[in-house]
Amino acid sequence: MNNTEIRSVGGRIFSDGYAAGVHTASNIGCQEITIVVECDLRVGLGNIERRVQGCSKELQARKVSPIDNDPVTGIIVVGMILVLSLRSYFPVPPDKTAVILVTTVLFFIFWLNILISTSTLATTYYVDATNGLDNNEGTSETDAWKTIAKVNTSSFKPGDQILFKRGEIWREQLTVSSSGIIGNPITFGAYGNGALPIINGSDTITGWTAESLGLFSVYYTTTSANPNQVFENNLLLDRNISSKESLTVGQWCWDSSKMRVYIRTTGDKSPSNYIMEVPARDYGAKSYLRDNITFSDIHFTKTAIAGLRLANASNLTIKGVLADFNGSQGISIYSDDAETDSDIIVEGVTCSYNGTRGLYLAEYIHDVDIYDSTFDHNGQNPESTYSSGVYIASADQTLYGVTVRNNVAAYNGMKSDNVTPIGDLGWTGYGIWFDTTGSNSGADPNIVRSNTVYGNRSAGIEMENTLGDVVEYNLAYDNLTAGIEVSCSHTDYPSIGVKVYNNTSTRNVMFGLHVQTGGSDKAGISNTIVKNNILVGNLGVNLSAVAGGDNVTDANGIGSGNVYTYNCMGPGPQATNFIEWGRTRFSTYNAWETAYGGKTHSIEADPQFISSSDFHLQENSPCINAGDDVGFTTDIEGKTIFDKTIGAYSNPTSAPSHLAAPKNFIYLNVTY
Repeated sequence: MNNTEIRSVGGRIFSDGYAAGVHTASNIGCQEITIVVECDLRVGLGNIERRVQGCSKELQARKVSPIDNDPVTGIIVVGMILVLSLRSYFPVPPDKTAVILVTTVLFFIFWLNILISTSTLATTYYVDATNGLDNNEGTSETDAWKTIAKVNTSSFKPGDQILFKRGEIWREQLTVSSSGIIGNPITFGAYGNGALPIINGSDTITGWTAESLGLFSVYYTTTSANPNQVFENNLLLDRNISSKESLTVGQWCWDSSKMRVYIRTTGDKSPSNYIMEVPARDYGAKSYLRDNITFSDIHFTKTAIAGLRLANASNLTIKGVLADFNGSQGISIYSDDAETDSDIIVEGVTCSYNGTRGLYLAEYIHDVDIYDSTFDHNGQNPESTYSSGVYIASADQTLYGVTVRNNVAAYNGMKSDNVTPIGDLGWTGYGIWFDTTGSNSGADPNIVRSNTVYGNRSAGIEMENTLGDVVEYNLAYDNLTAGIEVSCSHTDYPSIGVKVYNNTSTRNVMFGLHVQTGGSDKAGISNTIVKNNILVGNLGVNLSAVAGGDNVTDANGIGSGNVYTYNCMGPGPQATNFIEWGRTRFSTYNAWETAYGGKTHSIEADPQFISSSDFHLQENSPCINAGDDVGFTTDIEGKTIFDKTIGAYSNPTSAPSHLAAPKNFIYLNVTY
């Protein structure tokens, strides 16, 4: 539609006995014009005339034809002007004109919405890297385009689909050029049979020179920047952050003084014997200020920064995407616009082996649903910080309404052998991490629900500096620090009112649940509610509430009002010193409750899991119907809850298929 982009169209009728009206908005010529029909039957149509005339004059001044450039708004404006013009020839009382005008506008909106919803003007375009030609029409599989460059220079309309052929590879960067509308997004997807179409952010590198280091040789070539990742026949080589002299087979390092990449290949041969690749483009696909966009069934890989980067946009859907081996993020969604109305769906994606994070959501984002996805082995860059499977963050607790449900977050911050940690412990390798999020109003909290998190370098679930967020019905096991952690590390933004309900956290190296602040200079942690959780069999302590998490304000931290009731913490394999409260460890519930200052209604028994790798409860478990009613209707598996059973599973049943077998981890000597 030339320069025109329809951001939204819709109608709302309102009435209070005297007033009636319709609101609609559109973006004409890259500037939003809002048409407001608001008729006060006691005053008349003066305001309407001024607003409609203003729209008409603005269109004329900019030589924009409303019908040519924006049929939705154009027809509405013309219709309104027509009704007002007819009034001069056929005078009627103001209240009658108001009714006619509102009815006319609603008539136009009704039929235009039907026209748009039928997508009669939508086109499907095909892109084939092998057999396509960019001078083709692109509208059939046999007349396909060839390059992403052709897609980038083309304009699309709502409802259009741009489909890439399965089994093909493009070494280009996709840039979204147009927006869809609500109900008719522009879709980038796949067609044909076979593997997902690949948008590859890397290029091959050659020109290797041998350098002898005595007992072995390394090979080097010059690049324009630190590549952060090097691939040998599609295998991600380990990065050595020390020196070329310490390289072992299958490793590489970067010499910033000489701008060289040094390598010892897996076969200790010249890299000329392999296909060597390094990232050459920042993104696989990027979109800025483009609303109503869908990405489906595309593989984004080996970019310098992110496989998929979406910024300052609303009504986005990402479905069935694979984003792996990207330099920093697999998928990055960001907004620095406080007015952004997000409405984002992330469904069935896989984000693996990315340098820092699998999925990154940041700043002014809300109304997001992330589900049925897998985030594993992210944080592969040993120099990365804030690495995790899912990282959701804002600078000032302005990110809310995000639900993370039914996902798997596993082995983030770990090498592919699943047992060797990457880099140093501290801010690396979390499973699901919310950082400085929540709503000051307490409405529309972020929710972490029904996820399975295991084998991560740090905590399985981290809630840091969050307001009113909810962690419920998750399973966390074999994480190298805590299964679940609630913390405050900020001097200005506290952790308040986090709810931790009905989780099962076991076999974690340090803590089942850790609640704490980073010191007395932090904003503090208060009103955390911990109920109906099973915290047993953790190698350190099952519950650690310290530095404010213990409701004490002192040199260690600030805290108050934190509640711990109806939880099962053993006795089990770790009954001795199983609770840490204010840096003191307790071996009995009675001693802990004295320090806590009241009854905790804890389940002082083994929860009786089915087995060491099946965390369903046996039929005679003491946790069945022993908790408090927190108002939930389904458990981690979506089964209906009929009682107040403690833990993530409501009823004894067979093990879900996504559980992994126990792993023998390389445990770390960690002090805190």
